[in-house]
This record gives sequence, C-alpha cells and structure tokens, in this order.
Amino acid sequence: MAAFIAENYAQKLQLSKLADIAKMSESRFKHVFAKTFTTTPGRYITTIRLNAARRLLEDTDDLLADIATATGFFDQSHMTRAFKTLRGITPGEYRRRHKQ
Repeated sequence: MAAFIAENYAQKLQLSKLADIAKMSESRFKHVFAKTFTTTPGRYITTIRLNAARRLLEDTDDLLADIATATGFFDQSHMTRAFKTLRGITPGEYRRRHKQ
C-alpha cells in the first residue's frame, strides 16, 4: 500500500478506494494501516504530499499554488495549513531557508 500511495499521492486518494485495493473493509483497513504505519491513512498521505512539496520548494521556482496542485492538495491554502501544522513554518518560509 505504501508503494501505491507513493506513486499516486497527487491523485485524490479516498479511503474506500485504498480499502478496496487492499481487499479489506474500510474499518479493517484503517486498523491494519494504523498498526503497520503508526499513523492514520490520511496523515500518512499528507506526509507523503508534504515531502514531495518540500522537494519542489527546494529544487524549483514553481509557484506555491502549482506545487500544491502537483502534490495533491486542494489548493495553496490547504497545503500551507498542512505544512505549517506538520513543519512549523509556511511553505514560503521553508523555501527561503532551504532553497539551493
């Protein structure tokens, strides 16, 4: 499942679809996933998306809105909220500190 998420993080990944792929009910999938990865499926997907966004922030001059769309977030503000929550700084601040 981790490989599927890593390859498809930019797509809309619904819990029901992930559970179907794993051939489990949604509740069973959430339980097994949380036990295996020590996080929820949603939080795992957000982390994968934020890691991809982080790389784009470091390596490109793409607009934040374009990075948000390319990494599966609804929009720039959605990415910014998630980034700030998990990284403690905004994507713009991160880019300024880590741009190569």
